[in-house]
Amino acid sequence: MSTGNRFSKSLGSNDFVDLIEKYTDRKEIESIVDNTLRLIEVPITVKDYDLHITASVGISLFPKDGDNRLTLLENAHSALYYVKERGGNNYQFYSNLKDVSLYKKYTLEKDIRNAIVNEEFELYYQPQVEPFSGIIKGAEALIRWNHHEWGLVLPGEFIPLAE
Repeated sequence: MSTGNRFSKSLGSNDFVDLIEKYTDRKEIESIVDNTLRLIEVPITVKDYDLHITASVGISLFPKDGDNRLTLLENAHSALYYVKERGGNNYQFYSNLKDVSLYKKYTLEKDIRNAIVNEEFELYYQPQVEPFSGIIKGAEALIRWNHHEWGLVLPGEFIPLAE
């Protein structure tokens, strides 16, 4: 496996870019990311405390996902958000992201009309507790969609479709 020149740069407090200029194929990138995630998962002990670190990785490839730095960075960032929405500690290539997101949106739009008939919506009540006394002051109702293919769908995904 020959990764050619490799460059890393910090973008902020917890974001960084790892640029691999020459790679043979997508499997090589997957191998590098898998190895990196495995190394990061090893706990670090500081003063008798085990620190468990995770990482989420968004990947875009030149020239397939963009032909300039800004587009590649934006696409990698989109893939990163996709990973974080699903719990993190994983990676996602940008090219797969578009297909999955569009398919899910299409499926939810198509199925939302039958969701009421099929009783797929679930209502949860969350108590509102007064922090100093611990007394329950009220409750808020939370709706979730238990979709047969996608599992629990949060309101941010289905309410805009319903509107």
